[in-house]
Amino acid sequence: MEIAIRAFKAIMDEETCLKFIDGHRRLLEFHFGVAKITSSHTSWMHHENTFVVVAESLDRTKVYGGVRVQVADGQLPLPIETAIGRYDPAIHQQATPGSSEICGLWNSMEVAGMGIGSIFMARVGVVLAMQLNVEKAFFLCAPVTVRIGKRIGGVIETSLGNKGDFFIPKTILWPPQW
Repeated sequence: MEIAIRAFKAIMDEETCLKFIDGHRRLLEFHFGVAKITSSHTSWMHHENTFVVVAESLDRTKVYGGVRVQVADGQLPLPIETAIGRYDPAIHQQATPGSSEICGLWNSMEVAGMGIGSIFMARVGVVLAMQLNVEKAFFLCAPVTVRIGKRIGGVIETSLGNKGDFFIPKTILWPPQW
């Protein structure tokens, strides 16, 4: 199977954004039993400062995984603000213009073991955020994915929640959101 990796501004390719959302939703529902996630809305698709990276078939008919980088600009809240803002409103003071969030990270089981898994896409998200000249990049991790966050240079923000920890029921948020 040949796969292409492509990055684009979300507003430039609605069709691929919808495939990204659908693949992410199906993975979460099937493998994790998560029915509702904060990033399942489509407003980010129409946001000037959201960028998407996808692993897709060469003919662009199938998306196998990807990641989003949303740059804070005061127009659309970062997903982390929506996810934890009710638990700790201090996130709103930190998610200011000049910051970003690496989020919506996923890959399908079809490409498992091919070297384009979560760690690869997370790294691509960090590189993209760096190219966008942001000062800070948030990524919200589940306990099992904190290791990936640390491997790509992340540190736990202990000023939020309970020293960086939050209990968020899985019906509200898929925790491994970057």
